[in-house]
Amino acid sequence: MKISAIKKEHKRKGLPWQGGERLKQIIMGVEEMRPASSFCWKRAPVTISMLTDLNSGLSRTSCLNVCVCTICLLSFFCQVHSGELLPPTQDLTKFKPHQHATFSHIAESTADNSACNLHLPWSKTQKALGNNVWIPRQEAPLDSIHAIHKHFIKNSLDIKHPIAAYHDKRGNLITLTRSKFV
Repeated sequence: MKISAIKKEHKRKGLPWQGGERLKQIIMGVEEMRPASSFCWKRAPVTISMLTDLNSGLSRTSCLNVCVCTICLLSFFCQVHSGELLPPTQDLTKFKPHQHATFSHIAESTADNSACNLHLPWSKTQKALGNNVWIPRQEAPLDSIHAIHKHFIKNSLDIKHPIAAYHDKRGNLITLTRSKFV
């Protein structure tokens, strides 16, 4: 809230903060008068049916489409935000492996269900400690683990490459950004 920023700036400069109960009441009154058009409504959740439609609509010969499908399946089944998988820039020279996952962050499991473990090197809550998430096995054609293998092979990737890397139409290796993904 902008009022909090103003209060913080007052404290930082050592100025007295005059905000109090009256200011809270004014803010609450303004909030109640906000028009409904100023609210962002929640989007419908992604469903298995939507993933199935997406998977069948994407070209299996396109390096970008294979990458997009893999990121969709990982986001959905591992319950991770796209920002945890997708770097902010397409430029591989600016890629930071301590912030976004590479193929080396995937560990095969010894569990009976053959799930894999994905270490996210950076997370919103754990920061540099990162977070470990399971990549569960699913039935074809929506199996995330199969999609990762297919993506790795189709895009001729190396274990040090980002999970969100692919070859563009000119053969350049770039990363899939959130804006391109969406």
